[in-house]
Amino acid sequence: YDKEGQIAADSRERNSFGHPPREPADREALKTREDRWMIAPPILQGDAPIIEFLVPVYVEDREVKWGTVRVGISLAEVNADIQRTTHHLVLAGLVAAILCLIGARFAARAITRPIERLVVATRAVARGDYSQRLDLRSGDELETLAWHFDRMADEVQLQQAQILASREDLRRLNESLEATVESRTHALAESEAKYRILVESSPLGILIVQAGRAVFVNRAFERMTGRDGPTLLDGTDPFGVFDPESEHRIRKAVQETEAGAQMEAQICQPSGKEIFVEVHTARLLFQNMPATMILASDVSAQRDLQERLIRGEKLRALGELAAGVAHDFNNNLGIILGRTQLLQMKVSDPEVTSGLEVIRQAAMDGGQTVRRIQQYTRVREELQHEVLHLPSVAAEVIEITKGKWKNEAQRRGVNVEIRIEASDPAPILGTRAEIREALTNLIFNAVDALPMGGSIVIRAQSRGAESILEVEDNGVGMAEEVKSRMFEPFFTTKGLSGNGLGLSMVYGIVSRHRGSIEVESRERVGTVVRMRFPAVDPSSADFSATKRVAAPFAARILVVDDEVDLVAIMRDALTREGHTVVTATGGNEGIQQFRHGTFDAVLTDLGMPDVSGWEVARIVRKEG
Repeated sequence: YDKEGQIAADSRERNSFGHPPREPADREALKTREDRWMIAPPILQGDAPIIEFLVPVYVEDREVKWGTVRVGISLAEVNADIQRTTHHLVLAGLVAAILCLIGARFAARAITRPIERLVVATRAVARGDYSQRLDLRSGDELETLAWHFDRMADEVQLQQAQILASREDLRRLNESLEATVESRTHALAESEAKYRILVESSPLGILIVQAGRAVFVNRAFERMTGRDGPTLLDGTDPFGVFDPESEHRIRKAVQETEAGAQMEAQICQPSGKEIFVEVHTARLLFQNMPATMILASDVSAQRDLQERLIRGEKLRALGELAAGVAHDFNNNLGIILGRTQLLQMKVSDPEVTSGLEVIRQAAMDGGQTVRRIQQYTRVREELQHEVLHLPSVAAEVIEITKGKWKNEAQRRGVNVEIRIEASDPAPILGTRAEIREALTNLIFNAVDALPMGGSIVIRAQSRGAESILEVEDNGVGMAEEVKSRMFEPFFTTKGLSGNGLGLSMVYGIVSRHRGSIEVESRERVGTVVRMRFPAVDPSSADFSATKRVAAPFAARILVVDDEVDLVAIMRDALTREGHTVVTATGGNEGIQQFRHGTFDAVLTDLGMPDVSGWEVARIVRKEG
């Protein structure tokens, strides 16, 4: 039997390998742990009993039972011999009895000798001697049993050889593995040293959080937060270095996000300085425990540059729009104003003249609106600059705006005081109307910020090579979000009552005067708007006005413009002055007129659909 109790070989049945137990003796063989024998009852009624020997087979010094050998011999022939011997004894007497005893002895010897060999061989296999073979040639069931035993021993010996070979392979594999582990450990130590150098020299701030505590920070993160490593690693809240809003978002990302998150955040240093950072979170194992790594990149400079670029791009886009709109408005207003002025020269009826004056004033007001729009583009006609003393300009504006800051405030039942504080500032070079307009807008905004009344202070002073004009109020102040957008065109906090162009116009005026503008504001405290202008020495510049000089002779003039009405107005005005005028309503027509005639002067529009005025001027200069 094998160790599971299944039949490995049965001399009574050659094809019995692998059969399960079928007889009570089979189960006895499975349970036996020591050599034993027994008399088994006959299998069939009328058969003789059987003497059976049970020998367990062990491997590795009785620790592992490999199987059991069961040898059974029927006592039928023995009983028959005994019966015959009994008859012979009765008949033959003492001689027959002696002969029977001698025969029985030799018969028993012939039966037990192969069994003894089998028992000896089985015990040798149990001790680990797998070289034992019976090689029995008896011609009976014992020969079959011996043949199966020899095959079993061959298989066990082969398996033992394979086990020994596997042990040797395992030994060599262990030696190779130990060498590999030692090499990898050395490489890991080198890699860790390189990693530490990279981490400590990285410009990115690195914070590793584990179980709600900071367990690692690099030098860049220490610089960003304004705190040293021991302070950050002392067990306090690692997210406390961020402002409350950023802290909430980062904490939520660390707790809920599995694949990592990216966001902008703000770090508050102990000194009060604020650092804008871009934060990335990532899951990792730190010292074989789950953790979260927070990478922080300082984007304060990029953020400031981006805001400047966005503001400049918005103003540039608005400037392009303003240039196109102003061009169209100017053409229409030029037609209205030109025709009105020509009619005023021709008529003398007071009633008609009064009506024409209304039309002319309306056109002039429209021109003022166009001029405001043109202030958003750098491509504009430069106004005549003069030396300006800021205190006198401020006094003019206070008088002009009295209806807003005094009369209107009193109608609302509040009192607004305004005063000038001047410390003999240096003059600037600029356009009085524009500086007045900028200061007017700032005063209007300051009054709007004083719904319960208050005071406005206008300061004029010099600082180095600059003259500074400040407008300060103690009103409601501005939030940071409003402050960052206050110079954007069309941005307003006044709802339908505001158009959002006032402060952007102030920004454009200051920029055209090569100045700069700053804003300081705190909610419920007030706002200071500071305009800086280059100071000038009035004695070193000559700004005398250019006198109007009459034309010395009647000229032949070519007028080129794609606007027919403007061409007609210019023709009538120049003809009234005694000049001869030839007109063309396009660039190509103007070039042909010039080539076929003689002219003292050429007046051309710049923007025309077929050929630009620049191309007309180039040909005139080349061929004139």
